[in-house]
Amino acid sequence: GLYISNSTNILFSAQGSQPPISVYRQEGGRIVGMAHDYANSKLFWSDISVVARGIWRANVQNDGTLTNVQHIIDQDLQEVNGLTVDWVSGHIYWTDGQKRSIECSDYEGQNRKVLGIYGLQNPRGILMDSVDMWLYWNDQGSQKIERCRPDGSGREVVVSQNLVWPNQMAKDGSKLYFVDASTKELRSHSGSTTSNVKSLSSLAKTDNIFGLAVHGDWAYVSVWNQAKIIKV
Repeated sequence: GLYISNSTNILFSAQGSQPPISVYRQEGGRIVGMAHDYANSKLFWSDISVVARGIWRANVQNDGTLTNVQHIIDQDLQEVNGLTVDWVSGHIYWTDGQKRSIECSDYEGQNRKVLGIYGLQNPRGILMDSVDMWLYWNDQGSQKIERCRPDGSGREVVVSQNLVWPNQMAKDGSKLYFVDASTKELRSHSGSTTSNVKSLSSLAKTDNIFGLAVHGDWAYVSVWNQAKIIKV
């Protein structure tokens, strides 16, 4: 299934093509980052609103509904736009655009630490590859995609050309997919080659593209200020 946020609600679509239903609502919320641990049936999300700021966790049921919603981190957070899970070790990682940091904790919100990733300007999307053990992130300030090991070591640049406002990312096999909100493109990177997969400018029009999920032969992209998901 596909989980989507529209600021105050988390929506679920069983097949990614059916009309979504609301499975959680936060009055006054601004739900932005979201990460699903399929193996352990957990959903995590970040909220950057005043009334519900922090990182949240819920159990995912077979029908997509959420139970046991918990506010696992509610302190020392400012703007968590990107969130990802390492289902192997049971950790979450996130970017904080205002603090200019990448941090992590366990699934309970405990054992929290800041990774030693310095020089960040405006970190946004973040993605853990739990198979090859790489943590990817992008920065709209430096206009780069970089990666490191889960402990922060081995930092290296992945993409540094023709990026403006990179947002969310997804991995499918050896390919890293990402969206650029400014150029309105879905792009992929493998090895040393970056390719334009699809221009979305005619669909997104003047709005920015933000969210991304890849499943099988399809990519699902969300658009700011538009009540729709683009399937390409």
